[in-house]
Amino acid sequence: MKKNTLYLFVLLLITGLNTSCNYLDIVPDETATEKDAFANPRATLRYLYSCYGYLPQSNKVQSCMDFTGDETISPFAEKYVKFAEGSYDSSNTIISYWNTLFQGIRQCYLLKANIASVPGINQEDIDLYTAEADFLIAYFHLLLVKCYGPSILVKELPPLDTPAANMLSRRPYDECINWIADLLDDAASRLPATRNSSDYGRATSIIAKSLKARMLLYAASPLFNGNPDYTDFKNPDGEQLMPAKYSEEKYKRAADAAWDAIQAAEQAGHELYEATASSAYPEPADITERSLRMTFIDKENFKEIIYPETRKAGVYSIQRKSIPFFPRGSWNGIAPTMVMIDRFYTSNGLPIDEDPAFNPENKLDIVTIPAGTTYAEPGKRTLYMNMNREPRFYAWIPLKTATMNAVRMIKDMHTINYGMPSAPTAING
Repeated sequence: MKKNTLYLFVLLLITGLNTSCNYLDIVPDETATEKDAFANPRATLRYLYSCYGYLPQSNKVQSCMDFTGDETISPFAEKYVKFAEGSYDSSNTIISYWNTLFQGIRQCYLLKANIASVPGINQEDIDLYTAEADFLIAYFHLLLVKCYGPSILVKELPPLDTPAANMLSRRPYDECINWIADLLDDAASRLPATRNSSDYGRATSIIAKSLKARMLLYAASPLFNGNPDYTDFKNPDGEQLMPAKYSEEKYKRAADAAWDAIQAAEQAGHELYEATASSAYPEPADITERSLRMTFIDKENFKEIIYPETRKAGVYSIQRKSIPFFPRGSWNGIAPTMVMIDRFYTSNGLPIDEDPAFNPENKLDIVTIPAGTTYAEPGKRTLYMNMNREPRFYAWIPLKTATMNAVRMIKDMHTINYGMPSAPTAING
């Protein structure tokens, strides 16, 4: 009896092991597949949103490409300061979108390939989602060109098993620009001009036209329009990747695209933001300064915004990192450089080194703010460079009080580092 029981136990154990092995070969029911992504219209909409997720987040300091110039200084030395220093190369990619953007392109093509087979989806959504996917494909390529110059043009969904010998190579800069411009035009013809609240942030024809105009202006710039520094920039087969000859016609093309975008935006209800005397925001007192500052701050400014960033940025948002420290609200972290401070014009509308009424050699001298001054408190002392500047200066450079020692420290450090942040506008006497 005991012997039979033992045989039965061994038999059950072997059966159980075989079942377990077979179970390992089965995909669990809760594991998402490509088929699940297009199981119904709601799942397809979520998949479309995931395509947008590959866009770099423009309101977040850690992922914003626009901080790679010399306009700002930041303690995030491992990232943005390296760009200003020129201390990065292909083996030290501080911010790299190469893989991310190509993944986004592939995901958009997968959407286009599968959307027609989604059960219950209507033709209107098929057409709209396809237009949005084409817009994103064009925009991802635009960003690749912005980051890396002549890029690979992915014009269809490539097989994952593509042999290395058949993989795509970089295409000439002008070819990239022309292909992206055509795709943006095509997408714009199929996209709505505006979006309602639930769709706010999704692609529109106005966004597509605006991005095209900006891209064509880049292409017209002497940086990419006949720049002799790129004479030897070629593919391995000797194909020239950058235009060797300057073309004035590129500026005309950019201007025409910009005018087309402006007219389309105005017809869709977009207009420039202008503050008024009865505005809910009483400062700055000067209406021009108020309009300039509140363009970026007024949460009711919907008409001027063409392409909104609707994702939350958290503690690393540009807004929180651009204003002075405030407990549980802002932490600073980026500031304009002295180079940028010098680029603001004087109140006479001239560069500081061209205005005979302004002495740039004395810009770090400490002076007393005279009576009748509206942009700072009279009787306080400040640096000479903060006096008699244009409205944009007072709208965008933060007003902050500081001690005399702090100002002296800034003066001393400015003599050894051109990239120091700007001095406080007003200081205690």
